[in-house]
Amino acid sequence: MKPTRFGREKANPPHTRRRRHPLRVTTEWSREGHIPAHGNTYSSNALVARFHTFPRTVDITIHFCILTGMNYEKLIELTADRGWFDFATLVQITDEQRHSLQVQLHRWLKSGKLLSLRRGMYALPERFRKRPLDPMELANRIYAPSYLSTHWVLGYYGMIPEQVHRYTSVTRRKPARFENEFGTFDYRNLKAEAFFGYQTISSKRGSALVAEPEKALLDLWHLESGNWHRARMEAMRFQGFDNVDAKRLEDYASRFASPRIEAAVETWLALREEQQEGLEL
Repeated sequence: MKPTRFGREKANPPHTRRRRHPLRVTTEWSREGHIPAHGNTYSSNALVARFHTFPRTVDITIHFCILTGMNYEKLIELTADRGWFDFATLVQITDEQRHSLQVQLHRWLKSGKLLSLRRGMYALPERFRKRPLDPMELANRIYAPSYLSTHWVLGYYGMIPEQVHRYTSVTRRKPARFENEFGTFDYRNLKAEAFFGYQTISSKRGSALVAEPEKALLDLWHLESGNWHRARMEAMRFQGFDNVDAKRLEDYASRFASPRIEAAVETWLALREEQQEGLEL
């Protein structure tokens, strides 16, 4: 006993002393079988933690569910006819839990069983697709609303000699670029008032929204900064002038209400006239 200010410390009576009992923990695993849910297989295991302490023993059971997920054959069955699919569609047609799908899709992407078109948008490898995937249609789908225009469309109509490998589109949304196995897809912003002058072009592989020849020219002149003077027009080496209706070109240009665009139209029409006169000679 230690001395105190007022004398010697009194000892606690035996019945009031706190006893310290060692804490001892034991654990064990118990397997409870498989629990089917939403078409997945869950393996359920239980961890039993037993706390041995005075005056009682407490058992705490913790259950763990391990998700095995949808198999790849089921994915092929559901999506082979679609060409491409997005995450939201897959959730709807499978009724799977979103987190389990995200984990499984990530694994298939890493193993090469899936192709990423953009975030949240996928396609099966070619050997599993029953429907061919058309990059023109894909350009519309990756970033909507949009339609193909400017350089790619001018090359498609044969109005410039170069073969354009980038799929150039215009959209009402902010500019964007996506790269995947099917190519590079560029998107330029166009104000809502100028979002017109496109048509649906169909092929055996699909259909896509594509600018009319006149609108592809106007979109190019509008989106590329600077004046479109004679030397700049000649540097583009325009051809296929017969694809363009002069009246429609002028009507569409008036909707831009831009002196720069109107000047570009005059220069291009003058160049076309000279080209046609040269052919007649």
